[in-house]
Amino acid sequence: MIRIRYHGHIIISMKGIFLLTTTIHILLSLVHASLDKSKVVVAINCGSRIPYVSEESEVIYEADKYYYAGVESSLGEEYKNAWPDYQDIKLYHSERFGKDEEFNYNLPLPKTNMDGHYVLTLKFSEVFFDSAKQKVFDVRIGSQVIVKGLDIYEKVGKFIPLDVFVEFDIKNGKVIYQGTEVTSAITPSNNLVLNFIKGKADNPKVNAIVLVKGNLEDTDYAEYQEFVKNKEKFNKLKEQRLQEERRVKIQGKLRGEEDLDLSGFGHRLVKGSSKDVEEVYPAKEAINNFLNIPYALEAVLIGFVVLFFIIFNIVILSVHN
Repeated sequence: MIRIRYHGHIIISMKGIFLLTTTIHILLSLVHASLDKSKVVVAINCGSRIPYVSEESEVIYEADKYYYAGVESSLGEEYKNAWPDYQDIKLYHSERFGKDEEFNYNLPLPKTNMDGHYVLTLKFSEVFFDSAKQKVFDVRIGSQVIVKGLDIYEKVGKFIPLDVFVEFDIKNGKVIYQGTEVTSAITPSNNLVLNFIKGKADNPKVNAIVLVKGNLEDTDYAEYQEFVKNKEKFNKLKEQRLQEERRVKIQGKLRGEEDLDLSGFGHRLVKGSSKDVEEVYPAKEAINNFLNIPYALEAVLIGFVVLFFIIFNIVILSVHN
C-alpha cells in the first residue's frame, strides 16, 4: 500500500500583492495491510452514539453497545487540534468509563465454529490528566487479568493513542489464555465477558474495542508499532502546530486584524493593517483531500510533463527561427 500525506504549510506574504507559496513534504511509504475486515468479529466505537467507518480498513465500528454500566463521554472531541495524525484518530475522542465503579462488555462471539485463535484490541487515550499515576486500572476477560495496572499517561502521554493487543484461544467453548483455562469468560449465550476494573487511581475507561478471529497480522498491530516508533516525530509536529496557532491568535489580537476567507485552501487569511506580515498556516486537510482524489497526483505530474515539453518546443522553435 502506498500512502501519501501532506505535512506542510502555506506561507502567506503580503507586499502589495498576495504571494502564496507552499512547502510540501509528501511521504511515500510502503506499509503493512490494515485491519482485515473479513476477520473482524465485532468492533465498537465506545462512548459514541453513532457508528464510525474506518477509511483505512473500511471496518464499521458500531455505536456503543453490549455494555453494562459505565458512562459515555466525548471530552476528546473538544481538543481536535491536540491529536497526532494517526489512522482512525476519531475513535480515541469518545470513551466509556466507570464512574467510581467497574463496567463490562459482553462481546458476541461467532455463532458457529467458535473455536480458534483470537486477538482483542483495546484502544485507549488520556484526555483529562496531565501526569502519571492519576488513572490506574485493570482489564479482565472473565476471571483472568489481561491488562494489569494500566496507566495510559505513563505509557504514552496525553492525547496519544494507546493500543493494547491481547491474544487468546477458544477451545471446546473455553477461553485459553497463555495456556490456562479462564473461568467465567463466556456466557451461556456465547458472549465474551470483558471487565474494566477500578484500580489504584480514578476510573477505568476504554475508547474502542476490536475482536478479530485470526492472528496479529490480521489486525493493525504492525501499523501501530510503526506509529510508536515515530511517536516523537508526531509529538513534535503536534507541538509545532499548537505553537503556530497560539502565535497567530496572539499576533491577531495585537494587530486587530480582519479575516479574509480563502475557501479554496480551507483556511483563513490574515490581512495586515499597516505593514507587511508573513504568517504560517497548516494546509494538511486541504492538500490531503486533493491527494485522496483518484489519480490526482498522477494528473498533476502529467500536467507538469506536458507543460515542460510545450515550453521546450517553444524554446527550440525560437532558436531555429
